[in-house]
Amino acid sequence: MEKKIIIELHDVSPFYKNELLNILRMLYEHGIKKFSILLTPNFKGRYRLDKDNSFKDLIKCLKQEIILHGLYHEGKFSLRHILATNREGEFADLSKEETRRRIVEGNKILKNCGIDTHFFVAPAWINNKYLEKILTEQKFKGIGNRWSIKIFNKKKIFSPIITLSNRNILSFLSKKSAKTLIKLYKNFETIRFAIHMQDANDSEKIILWKELIEQTEKRRLISYEDLTSES
Repeated sequence: MEKKIIIELHDVSPFYKNELLNILRMLYEHGIKKFSILLTPNFKGRYRLDKDNSFKDLIKCLKQEIILHGLYHEGKFSLRHILATNREGEFADLSKEETRRRIVEGNKILKNCGIDTHFFVAPAWINNKYLEKILTEQKFKGIGNRWSIKIFNKKKIFSPIITLSNRNILSFLSKKSAKTLIKLYKNFETIRFAIHMQDANDSEKIILWKELIEQTEKRRLISYEDLTSES
């Protein structure tokens, strides 16, 4: 069995331009030439990708897979999801109409920038009951969840995530548990790293990501699109 890994860069937007550059530097220093960019087209409703030509050009020059990652990356406070996110579960409680509007608008902004996307990952991996059907209607090929990637009308691929929280005590716990998780996941065929832009502002996290990348260097780097062709 060939072991594979998808490296995902989460929350990419003009707001995090400096953080993205620092993370790209880390990846390139470790020979990582293939990764997936989870792009939020209008971060917090204030940072539209199509209004920042330099950032738009940077994204296009990278020539990497683009995954739509919400529209605003901002949601309401929810006790139900308090352990998973702090007001970032954008799609958690949206109506069918609002879910569709945000998917369509997000995709439209990307297309205005000359960027195509075929996959979706909800902020904080929190979906709603309308999301998959709407994505299918909008011709998306699949969706990434916390434990798997679902290729619509084909199959679900088990692919657990390793991520580092940016929320106080959870940040500490996630840093402590990451090395344990990489050992637990070592025999899984496909795993994913979710590197968030805020990780670039924590030197301990950068050091840890470097260690995790080194420990998985024998895995083949793949994309969501690769999984589609292999399905």
